[in-house]
Amino acid sequence: MGYSDTSTLLMAFTMKLGWATAHGPCLMDLAPTQTDPLTRSALRALQHSGDTPFVQRSSASFQTQWTPFEQGVDAPFSLTVPTQWRRLDGDQGAVRFSGRLMGGCLDTVAWLAGSSWGDVPSFCHRHRDDGVILYFENAEMSPCGLMRCLLSLKRQGWFEDLAGLLIGRSAAPAVTDSSALHEHEVLDRVFGSAQYPVLVDVDIGHQPPQMTLMNGTLATVTFDPVGTEVLQRLSPVA
Repeated sequence: MGYSDTSTLLMAFTMKLGWATAHGPCLMDLAPTQTDPLTRSALRALQHSGDTPFVQRSSASFQTQWTPFEQGVDAPFSLTVPTQWRRLDGDQGAVRFSGRLMGGCLDTVAWLAGSSWGDVPSFCHRHRDDGVILYFENAEMSPCGLMRCLLSLKRQGWFEDLAGLLIGRSAAPAVTDSSALHEHEVLDRVFGSAQYPVLVDVDIGHQPPQMTLMNGTLATVTFDPVGTEVLQRLSPVA
């Protein structure tokens, strides 16, 4: 379990070995003083068997600034900004979709594309009966860098035949030049014509809290503007 660089290993283990790997909080996030319910439930997610679904709900607020570990090794998150998942198409009506989860930190897992360690198109083909929900978050890429990355993955078939797409809150430096390319424009250009639901500002990644999303599990996402639910159920991966 982990995220950021660790997500590279998580995707590869699920792709090659069929393991259920958990993209979620890391050890330092699990401080005894942590009060966030999503983070505190991360280890409980790993205890669930295939017969017991695990349900998580979107957070109420999230953190944008970290307390340096050397100043407060057990400092809990400072959740100050209201969370608002939204649909990329602008329609805020409720939507529900299901499929097997696969994804990670885009800055690292994108480099697996074209190899057997990150063969998302083959994964989608193997699980076409269940469907696939792809998820990712941008940690550091500029809008131009993100555009290059996403267009490359699109041409390699990563975004075809999906049941849905979850895009986490971006932790990349903010663009202040109004005439420059912005991340929301990148997402509109790449996914604006997608025939499946695309949710953005999701509880994933470098602006905690984040959900524990287990690669390979069968998941059902129920989006509602007032709160979103993700249900996961362990099931063997082909």
